[in-house]
Amino acid sequence: MPTSNTWQNVGSFPGYFHTAATLLADGMKVLVTGGTRNPNSGGGCRQAWIFDGTNCAIAQISGVMTQPRFGHTATTMTNGHVLITGSEALDMTSHPYAITAELFDPSTGQFVPAADMTEPRGWHTATLLPSTGEVLIAGGEDPAAVNTGSSMPKKTAEIYNPQTGTFRKVKGQMAAGHSKHTATLLPNGKVLIAGGNGYCKTAEIYDPATDGFTTVGNLSIGRLNHGAALLPDGRVLVAGGYEYGGVSSPCEETFNPSTNQFTPVPAIQKTVYGLTLSALPTGKVIAVGGCANNEHWQDLTIDYGYWIFDPNQNPPTFMKAGSCLMRIAFQSAIVLANGVVFVIGGASILGSVSGVCMIFWPDMVTLSLRFHGTGKGSVTCIPGGTLTYQTNYDIPIAAGLLVQLTAIPNAPYLTIGYKQIPATKFSPAHWEKCIISHKNTFDGWGQVAPLNNVNPLEKLMDSNHSADVNFSEYTTSASWRFPLKK
Repeated sequence: MPTSNTWQNVGSFPGYFHTAATLLADGMKVLVTGGTRNPNSGGGCRQAWIFDGTNCAIAQISGVMTQPRFGHTATTMTNGHVLITGSEALDMTSHPYAITAELFDPSTGQFVPAADMTEPRGWHTATLLPSTGEVLIAGGEDPAAVNTGSSMPKKTAEIYNPQTGTFRKVKGQMAAGHSKHTATLLPNGKVLIAGGNGYCKTAEIYDPATDGFTTVGNLSIGRLNHGAALLPDGRVLVAGGYEYGGVSSPCEETFNPSTNQFTPVPAIQKTVYGLTLSALPTGKVIAVGGCANNEHWQDLTIDYGYWIFDPNQNPPTFMKAGSCLMRIAFQSAIVLANGVVFVIGGASILGSVSGVCMIFWPDMVTLSLRFHGTGKGSVTCIPGGTLTYQTNYDIPIAAGLLVQLTAIPNAPYLTIGYKQIPATKFSPAHWEKCIISHKNTFDGWGQVAPLNNVNPLEKLMDSNHSADVNFSEYTTSASWRFPLKK
């Protein structure tokens, strides 16, 4: 059983720089593609790996990408396939790949070529648009121009349509060029583009309804290689990537889509280029790693640390939480469906790449399900994927996760409960409805009422630490944030 608020090594990774990682449709597997072994020169690789969060294991797959890539993007689409686009180039041989794209099919484990983009890109972003199922490809640089020293961040963007399998240019250009920037999907379906190469302060929003961009309030400082994460209230936290040369002090900030303005929040208090920000189910954000010098690899100071941002504190602030298993910067970080954070790749020590492959267990509880007889069903983590279960099942999930239980009627009785995982910070005072609370610690099984929308989650645990739930319909389900907390 995992211990809350700890790190765990989860396999051997050969060590690549600027990989691309994306959560697959099942919510518990991550596709990791490409990367380079040398942050100063050289091209990308074609290899790919799958991390399985259920078994906490990573393995290289037999399929390889059609082109070597790094500084590219990988985006899981609504049909479950992964769109891979572009590439950076630090030598003169790999830049032709920057205009290409390909598709990964998880059912076969193979990559196939897709149509070319409208123009070559590296260091760009790719964002799935839920309203249409299309993918927004924004900004980046032309690797051929990077090699000649004439590169400029791109103002252009394009859309991939999975129905036609083609790319088209977005009607409107961005107000400023963006590369090594962030793109954050907002709750209203729009996309916030912020910062980028040249320590850009400009931020703008893409609206799928108009197929164009609108500028919003500037960032407090120019940023590149920074991080961004969506908060539960719809704001966007932006951190790291400070201006080079001591021009500005560390400054984190949040973007409010209702006002289109950025507001500073207390800073991490160190320079952190190449950190990752990941939103946890509790509403907090974990910031991992980073380095102190973005301009000269020989001067890199890479950090062991990680920080937790709590938006509910007054004032909301970053707190140093501890150390990772290795120094790390410019890594990939993905939150699995069960709320666990998967971190892989990046720079580790001076001028080298990292074999880091680790996970962070936040505040965890175990969702436990017991059938009487045979049966099956599913636990859907929102956002995320669906975890199927049969007969008896224990699912470690992060506290605060929104889950949906579904039971199939060949098992008319189901016992549902949870138990505390060591080092969890929650106590009975945090619960609005005590599914299991008959003593001062969470150490038993809980009972809930029949899972329906009329009377959910009301009946408390009995003295036997378990109880039956009668499913009277063909399929019965209910949703709640697990565990419920004030």
